[in-house]
Amino acid sequence: MQAGRTIPVKFEVTGEVPSENSVVSASFVRDGATYAITRDAVKDGIGSYHINVATPKAWAGSTGTFEVRLTDGQVFTTTVAFR
Repeated sequence: MQAGRTIPVKFEVTGEVPSENSVVSASFVRDGATYAITRDAVKDGIGSYHINVATPKAWAGSTGTFEVRLTDGQVFTTTVAFR
């Protein structure tokens, strides 16, 4: 991924209730980025999330871990390499 750009992150959560948000947090586990999160309408118990992450240029040449925490205690992570 190119540091200094906005990265779109998309994921789905099953078992969603339309009136409740299952995501506690969704972000990199380091400071510096800004986030804009959207949850589409829940359809058949699936909540679709879209997060635009504006990353700083200073992250170039490093890696970052993106973490999603759910209200049921589950945590999902992925590591991204920035160029």
